[in-house]
Amino acid sequence: MQVLKIEPAPEKSAVEQIAQYAGGRQLLVVLDNFEHVIAAADTVADIVQHADGINLLITSREILRVAGEHIYKVMPLVVPEPPINWQTLSQYDSVHLFLDRAQAIAGEFEITLDNAAAVAEICMRLDGIPLALELAAAWIRDFTPEQIVEQLGPQSRVLTSRVRGVADRQRTLQDTLEWSYRLLEEDEERVFRMLSVFQGGFFPDAAEGVCGAGATDSVISLHDKSLLYTREVLGRRRYYMLETIKQFAADRLQDAGEEQDVRAAFHTYFTAAGAALFEPIAGPEPGPSFSEGETELPNLSQCLHYAALEHRPEGIEGLTKALNTLVNGRPAIARSLLPVAEEAWGWAQQHPGQPWTYCLAHTVLVQLHTAYEFQRALDIADDVLAAIKASQDESRIWRCFVVLCHCALDTRDSDLARRWVDEAEQYMPAPERCLEMALIYTLLGMHDRAIECARYVLAQLPQDGPGRNRSAGLSRLIAAALLGGRIEEAYRASVELIAVGESALRGDPMVEFYTTRDAIAPHALTGRVAEAIQLAREAARMASSFAPETAAIKLAGTLQPINYAQLWALGVELADDLYPDWPPPELTGDRLVWAGITMGEACARTGRADRAVSEIERVLNADWDWDGDERSSGRALKCTGEVLRVTGNLAEAASVTELAARLLDNHPFLKGTCEDLLDLIGEDMEPEEFEAARQAAADLKPSEAIERAREALGV
Repeated sequence: MQVLKIEPAPEKSAVEQIAQYAGGRQLLVVLDNFEHVIAAADTVADIVQHADGINLLITSREILRVAGEHIYKVMPLVVPEPPINWQTLSQYDSVHLFLDRAQAIAGEFEITLDNAAAVAEICMRLDGIPLALELAAAWIRDFTPEQIVEQLGPQSRVLTSRVRGVADRQRTLQDTLEWSYRLLEEDEERVFRMLSVFQGGFFPDAAEGVCGAGATDSVISLHDKSLLYTREVLGRRRYYMLETIKQFAADRLQDAGEEQDVRAAFHTYFTAAGAALFEPIAGPEPGPSFSEGETELPNLSQCLHYAALEHRPEGIEGLTKALNTLVNGRPAIARSLLPVAEEAWGWAQQHPGQPWTYCLAHTVLVQLHTAYEFQRALDIADDVLAAIKASQDESRIWRCFVVLCHCALDTRDSDLARRWVDEAEQYMPAPERCLEMALIYTLLGMHDRAIECARYVLAQLPQDGPGRNRSAGLSRLIAAALLGGRIEEAYRASVELIAVGESALRGDPMVEFYTTRDAIAPHALTGRVAEAIQLAREAARMASSFAPETAAIKLAGTLQPINYAQLWALGVELADDLYPDWPPPELTGDRLVWAGITMGEACARTGRADRAVSEIERVLNADWDWDGDERSSGRALKCTGEVLRVTGNLAEAASVTELAARLLDNHPFLKGTCEDLLDLIGEDMEPEEFEAARQAAADLKPSEAIERAREALGV
C-alpha cells in the first residue's frame, strides 16, 4: 500500500496533487471516518469531476451528497430470532462475530445448550452492532454470557475496550455514540433526543407532532448520518432507531431536563391518534386504519405507560378503546402489553369514581383474558366490578361480566360462570349483547336459553340488514340447536345461513369460510351427507386462500360446537384432494410443523396409524425450541400422545400426554383435551401401570419426551 500525504501548497490544489501522483494510473483512494471532516466534501466532488482514473472508497456516517456518489448502507449484523436453537445459532452473523472474538480471548469458549439463550440475548440487545459485540466478547474470560447480559447498557463496563492503542472514540460504545452526537447541529441534537420516546418506529407526521414543526428535516438528516434507518410500511417510509442508540438518546434527553415535556407532547399526540383510529377500527368494515393501528400499537402502549407514569388522564378513553380493539383475540400481543395495563390499573385504583378509572378497569380485564391469565382476572374481579359499576354505564358493566364469564368457563368453574351470567342478564336488552349471551349459554350447556337468545337477535334484525349480524345470529342458533338435540331446527338455520352468505357476504374469504363451515354439521347429521361433503369441499377451498397449509384438515378439526368423527376423515380426504403431493412444497418451518400436527391428529382420530406416524415424524424431527415454547410443545406432545395411543405404545402415550397437560396448564381448553385423551388411554391400561406412566412425566423435559417418542415409534 502506498500513502500519499497531501500538504497545503498554494501553487497546487489537492486535486492537482492527486492527479500528478496518479500519473494516468488507475488508483483507489480510501478515506475512512469522513464524517468528522464532512466540510471537505467539495474537495471530493472536485476529485471525482477532474481527476481521471481516481476511484474513492469513503466510509462515513453521513452522506456526502456529491455528484457521482453511490451509497452502500452497512446495516447491523443479522441477530437471532426466537425460538433459539443452540446448534444452529452460530449461523447468524452477529453470533458468529461474537463467537470469533470470544474464542480469540478464550479459545475454549463454545456455544452450548446452557449458554445459547444468553449469547442470543447479547446479540439482540446490542442490535448486531459489530463494535458493541467485539467490546462485549472481550470480557468472556471474566464473565459468563449470562453475567454479560446482566450488565448490558451503553455505559456498561462490558462495553469498554480492553485493547491498547484503540482510538478514544472507539474505547467504549458510549464514546462512539458521544462522538457522533457531538457532530450534530443544534436542531438535530434536540430532535435526536426527543425521538427516543418512540417505540416501534414513527412516521414523519408523528415526529412533527411530538418534536415540533420542521422536525422532518432533522429526521432526514439523522437518517443520512446513520442514526436512523427506514423500512417501507403501509406504502410509506417509517423511521426507526436501534435500541442501543435509543437508550443513548434517552439518557441525553434526561440530561437536558426535557424528558417530562417530551413525554407530555407524546401523550397528547398519541391519545388523539388512538381516538382517531378507534372509530374506523371498530366499524363493521375495518379499513386501512386498522393496519395503521397495528403498526402504532407499540406507541399506543407507550402512551398508556406515560399516562400512568405522569398521571395524565386526558384522552384515556379513546386510547384504551383503540388498544382493546387492536389486541382482541391476540394472546401474544396481550401478554406483551399486560405489564403496562396492570401499571395503569394500579394508578387508576388510587382515583376511584373517575371516568378514566372505568376505562382502565375494563382494559386490564380484557388484557388478562386475552393473555390466558384467567385466574388473575378472576382474582381482581371484585375490584374491577366495583370500579365499573360506579360508572353506571350498562354496556360497560355488561361487557365486564361477559369477560368474567369466559374467564370462569376457561378455568372450568361453571358455578362461578353461572353466577356471573345471572348478574349479566340484568344488563342485556340490546340484540348484540344477546348474541354474546347465546354463546355463553351454549358453553354452559343452557341450550334452551341460548336458542331463545339467538331467536331474539334474529327477530330484531331486519331481513335486509347487515349480513354479518344475521350470519352471526344464525351460527349461534345452529350451535345451540345442535347441542340441544334440535337437529332439524339447526338444519333450517343452516339453509338460511347459506342463503345469507350467498347474498351478502361474498368477497370476504374468511367470513365465507365460517358461514359455509357452520352449515356442514346440520346437513351431515340430518342424513344429507352428499350436501355436507360438497359444503366441506367449498369451505376447504375458501380456507386455502388464508390458511393453505391446513385448509381442509383445519375445516374438519375446528368444527364448533360438534366434533363429528366422519368429518375428520373427510378433512384428510379433502387435504389430499387439494394437495395430491402432501405436504405442499411451499410449507416450511413452523407452517410445516403445524400442518404435521393437524394432519397427524386427524389421522390418529380416524385410526390411520401408519399415516399418523409419518405425519408426526415431521413434527418430532422439527428444528425448534422444544423446552422453551411451552404452548407449541404442549400441543405437539398431545398430538404425539394420540399417535402413540393408536400405535399401541400406551405407556409412552400416557407419559407424553401427561407432560403436555402440564405444559398447557395456562390454556384450560387445550389442557382439557389432554385430560380427555388421558381418560381414553387409561381405559386400556392397568391402573398401576397408568399411574406409573403419568408419574414418569414429572421429571421429563419436552425434548426428552420427544426422544423417547421417537424411539417408541421407530422414527
